[in-house]
Amino acid sequence: MIFCETRNIGWQAVRNIWLTTAISEAVAVHSELLISLFDWMFPVMTYLLTKHCRMPTPMAPQELIFMLLRLLKCILDFDDGSATDLPKVIEGAFIFCVTWTVGAVVDGDGRIRFNTLFRQLLNGEIYESTEYEDFAVKNPDYVTDTSRKSNCVLPEEGLLYDYVFDVKTARWANWLDNQPTFKIERDAKFVSIVVPTVDTIRNEWLLERLLKKGYHVMCTGDTGTGKTVCIKNKLLGGMPAEYNSIFLTFSAQTSANMTQDLIDSKLDKRRKGVVGPPLGMKCVVFVDDLNMPAKEIYGAQPPIEILRQWMDHQGWYDRKEMEFKRLVDVQFTAAMGPPGGGRTKITQRFVRHFNVLNFINFSDESLGRVFGTILDWRLAMGFAGPVKSMSVNAVSATIGVYNSIAENLLPTPAKSHYTFNLRDLSKVFQGVLQGDPNVVKEKDQFIRLWSHECMRVFHDRLIDDKDRDWFKDLLVKIIKEVFNVDWNKIKGAHRSVIYGNFSDRKSLTKPYVEITDRTMLDKAMEEYLDDYNQMTSKPMTLVLFESAVEHVARISRVINQPYGNALLVGVGGSGRKSMTTLAVSIADYELFTIEITKSYGLFEWREDIKLMMNKAGVANKQTVFMIDDTQIVKETFLEDINGILNTGEVANLFNGEEMAALSDALSKPAADAGVNTASQAEVFNFFVSRVRTNLHLVICLSPIGEAFRTRLRMFPSLVNCCTIDWFTEWPEPALRSVADFFMASVDLDDRIKK
Repeated sequence: MIFCETRNIGWQAVRNIWLTTAISEAVAVHSELLISLFDWMFPVMTYLLTKHCRMPTPMAPQELIFMLLRLLKCILDFDDGSATDLPKVIEGAFIFCVTWTVGAVVDGDGRIRFNTLFRQLLNGEIYESTEYEDFAVKNPDYVTDTSRKSNCVLPEEGLLYDYVFDVKTARWANWLDNQPTFKIERDAKFVSIVVPTVDTIRNEWLLERLLKKGYHVMCTGDTGTGKTVCIKNKLLGGMPAEYNSIFLTFSAQTSANMTQDLIDSKLDKRRKGVVGPPLGMKCVVFVDDLNMPAKEIYGAQPPIEILRQWMDHQGWYDRKEMEFKRLVDVQFTAAMGPPGGGRTKITQRFVRHFNVLNFINFSDESLGRVFGTILDWRLAMGFAGPVKSMSVNAVSATIGVYNSIAENLLPTPAKSHYTFNLRDLSKVFQGVLQGDPNVVKEKDQFIRLWSHECMRVFHDRLIDDKDRDWFKDLLVKIIKEVFNVDWNKIKGAHRSVIYGNFSDRKSLTKPYVEITDRTMLDKAMEEYLDDYNQMTSKPMTLVLFESAVEHVARISRVINQPYGNALLVGVGGSGRKSMTTLAVSIADYELFTIEITKSYGLFEWREDIKLMMNKAGVANKQTVFMIDDTQIVKETFLEDINGILNTGEVANLFNGEEMAALSDALSKPAADAGVNTASQAEVFNFFVSRVRTNLHLVICLSPIGEAFRTRLRMFPSLVNCCTIDWFTEWPEPALRSVADFFMASVDLDDRIKK
């Protein structure tokens, strides 16, 4: 092995090889122009990038030059033609590519800083700045030409990131120009709606260009910035027909063997020692949460190392035959959050193979457009005029609540689940959309519904009275500022607002309404409990005091939503499982639990998972899977739960015979849904979509000890994909009502009982 220092080779050697081997003859005529553009822009911008911008995933200049060359190849191949003035086209394309490679690895603030410095360089205004003086001192070989300016007319408004360079017209155009008007179908499901914004449009555009040329793409960014949604949308619906895809989700427990087996199982044998997708197809493997695997003793992450082996050698060893096996027509795309928590910094030897695209947090303007579009769509379905007029204020208020809580309630060791992201914002609107237009007719009713959803999403996960009181004060303040209403005058007579679809036992439609008659609610709960006890061999003796009823309503709200999963946190005996059992009975769903025995292991667990997923996916039954921490005998169980929460499936769960049985059982319903039943992969995707819609996980964990924090860190879906309900100590009136109930049948003097 010969080790060469980067400074001894430099980035120019990479560029020179690319110029002689990778560009078309038409572009090669202008090689001198390309060389001058590289020499002028690249050294300055890479230096200023490392000095003045923050890179969530650090990149060296050697990696950035490869990224730049890949994107230039995508643009300068002129697949759709180009303008006749090639020098102008090449310079504009070069500026665009520098922006989306060198400038694509920085965070939101870094983009603003990068845009300012890059514009100064292109306009010839940077040479007197202190930043450039610092660069010139550190790079004495750089030849400064103070008269050099760009010949390309740049857009003046906004950032360079807001524009795409069109090689066919040699002009800059806003990403939103010529975009079709977005309209949500009337019967659309909330979980399937993706409202295009400038971020989603440009990210998907870049992703498609790079993937079509066979390059690997890595999307980084905070949780909730749309990395997974963007990639899945593009792979499932935005790529040519010859592309298929494999989805993986890494967690702390993922191993190299699991990764290798999952990919191998989805590929076909081409010939001896060669596997790949069906002939004529290309396969894109998407790895989510790439940096989650735990590091081994020497600091490597085995699942990443097995992928790196493919990147370097286009294959890996078959562990049975002990022979090298090549994987052809395969490429990778990945998504990962910034290092921190359970996420680690991954090796640069792997990152170098990718074009990195950092997804920044949505601006308030983009969030307003997304959720405003969705809320307007729902309110147009029969809601009264006064309620429709609340749309803009409701979106503004929700974003205000989210920004305040994310800024003020930060995670600590005792509050490790205080990680708020855009999925929480989405859950608020998902709850509001459940409102019934026949019931919510006035502004005050809509504000109560909105405040209830904010309480369920944000308030219920808070662990102490100090944080809860702070959030209630925040809600009162925002309602006054945005809606111009005094909350204390409209909140009603009760201590808390309760919404549910179970107040009227005789109703067939089960609308989601506010429950103001608490006497009727208590009576309905008692009747639901009696119904359950008459139908089960394990009756429950419960005292349904006010706090218990509130928890039942919270669990009921979650499991009645598509993709609704709950994380119930409380000590043993706090009623988590009893409340869940009653909520499932009220919803008339099927409750699935596991029974732990001495011999219960991974095989029995996987068989139970298959049975549960068949109920939800094949039988099409609404199913609730409840598990508590005493049943998690192996951490691998949480690995599978993490997969179900994230993607709706468990890697390598079904063997070939079981997959064939699934295809047979689902052939008719899949055909009715318009699925190509000849493709086993498409039928399985139909099965997974049913599982995600019909299966609801309720995970009961205790906050005591280190295990809770460790699990949340190692399996981020427990927080990101679940609505959290924190069970606190029961209040004194609740304890007294329980004592009175059980003491009533004891033959003692009343004075002694009290």
